[in-house]
Amino acid sequence: MKKILFTNTYSFTPMVGAITKINPEEIYLIIDKKPDEHQKEAKEKLKNTFKHIKFKEIKTSVYEVYEIAKEIIKEIDKVYNEDINEIYIEILLLEEKQSLLVLCLVVMQEVIK
Repeated sequence: MKKILFTNTYSFTPMVGAITKINPEEIYLIIDKKPDEHQKEAKEKLKNTFKHIKFKEIKTSVYEVYEIAKEIIKEIDKVYNEDINEIYIEILLLEEKQSLLVLCLVVMQEVIK
């Protein structure tokens, strides 16, 4: 069993707390298709700070909330079916609408199964 964290990639500092507390083996970084310098810097700091963690990216467009949620659900399904994994989703760093939609879709996905 492994711990997997899904998190937005915007600010380095808030992610450190979640990563330290959860101690995941894998992190899925939700990042813009065309990341700005702030996102690029946060991603590089994370990879340099947590070298023991495997990082993957989910590339999205900022305001395509449905597409973001769909991509996250697709990736969750992959890791959910691999093994008995603990999956964490850091929704506090996503924009409010993204957070609510992602949370609702994840809950609906679990109810449907």
